[in-house]
Amino acid sequence: MLLVLVPSYLSRRSKDLVLVQDALLAGDFEAIRTIGHKLRGHAGTYGFDQLSIIGMDIESAAKLEDAVAVQRLMQLLKDYLEHVEIAPPSSERLSS
Repeated sequence: MLLVLVPSYLSRRSKDLVLVQDALLAGDFEAIRTIGHKLRGHAGTYGFDQLSIIGMDIESAAKLEDAVAVQRLMQLLKDYLEHVEIAPPSSERLSS
């Protein structure tokens, strides 16, 4: 079940924040685009649709080399990661 993998997955997304900040300082929008693209792709697998949208927006901002938008989106990602709640699917909650 993916639920046991979620804490590790979210921890890696926190590391992405640092990677994007470093890339932004270096002006490496291609690295930022790649991180956003990967986030967009795999977040949905874990059921984090909002995270997937953030990834898509990061990818788009990086393509435009829009540092201000990337900064805003990184704050949005940080806020999301700090407040996301992990709960088992409703069918598991009912059987407990």
